[in-house]
Amino acid sequence: MNKKLFQVITYLFTIILLLIIVIGCEPISVSVNSKGEVAFARSEGVFFINLKSGALSLLDWNYAQPTVPVIVRWSPDEEHLAFTVKENKDSQNTTVYTINKKGQKKKIYSTSKVITQLEGSTKGSYISLAQAGEDSDMNVADLVLILVKDGMSKIVVQNAGDVHKWLDDNTIAFIKIIKKNPDNSDIFMAELSLYKVDTQEKIVLTKALVGRTGGMDCFPAMNIIAFTAIKTDKEAENFEKNMTTDGYAYVFNIKSNKLMKISENVINFVEFSPDGTKILAKVKEEGYGGKINLAYIDMINKSEKILIKNVTDTVNANSTNVQAYPTWFDENNVLYWRSSNTYGSSGQALQLMSVDISSLKKQNYQVMIDSEVFKLVEQKGGF
Repeated sequence: MNKKLFQVITYLFTIILLLIIVIGCEPISVSVNSKGEVAFARSEGVFFINLKSGALSLLDWNYAQPTVPVIVRWSPDEEHLAFTVKENKDSQNTTVYTINKKGQKKKIYSTSKVITQLEGSTKGSYISLAQAGEDSDMNVADLVLILVKDGMSKIVVQNAGDVHKWLDDNTIAFIKIIKKNPDNSDIFMAELSLYKVDTQEKIVLTKALVGRTGGMDCFPAMNIIAFTAIKTDKEAENFEKNMTTDGYAYVFNIKSNKLMKISENVINFVEFSPDGTKILAKVKEEGYGGKINLAYIDMINKSEKILIKNVTDTVNANSTNVQAYPTWFDENNVLYWRSSNTYGSSGQALQLMSVDISSLKKQNYQVMIDSEVFKLVEQKGGF
């Protein structure tokens, strides 16, 4: 084969491989407000449902369209939502909309890059998102800030972890990526940091070694951040030989400037309960190929309680695994995903489930959701 032709083919193959890595890496998630209304996106459109009454509300209809709604988030006033829509299932081109409960929507941002996270500031003035970064060598995210009232946007952090959270209406907590491990491109030297919207200042809280997959959440009332990392502080100043991507849960108190490790088990997801007394976590069992269990960590005594064994951790999409995010429904119940083979060995489906953290009683909401969406499809002309 001609050497030049071989180089061209190799280059094209590399580009295709990078696209496969980037495309389809949005997490599977829902968004819950204080009224217990669960917002979600699926191929038919964007909806929210009251799980107690079963009442389903349609926000944006998408049935039989090539576009794909992906991520949806409630705003603080709980009267609006923000959501992302991909041009088609194989495209990176993504648009962000805001919409109210009457279905009136407004386009506020478009990009040719896949969006992996979408978050809102505590008063709803801003929306932030993580999109595929410009630095193709790092292959991590850039964080974009959008002013909701007029859609003005700008990249505020380059080379960051895609998971980020708001502490208040002016402060984003994020993981700044410094450099990658030359022996393992899924491990990075990083810094837990804050970005101040008004001053554009970036404040480093602590050093960390992190994996490509990790978790973060904030509890603004106590000014604390929960995050996952392989190592932190002085132990994170250098890469070690043969280190793994296994991360652990830490809490950083901004007021006291104190860092605390809260679990000795491997964890890749953290989320505070509504009252901040517990942290929902996905915990890896010990041993090679350990299963992932859904649990919570008690913030007072640091004990762990397993809620669901062998919970669905990731879902395969376009030759890559994407995270399936659980979330708190209220103080006593957690929503999570169950994957099952519906027909044969390959017909997989996700089911939205809940578990009571005290009784461990489980409930499957997927039949109700599918039934209500089916009724809408029939009302609008059928399949």
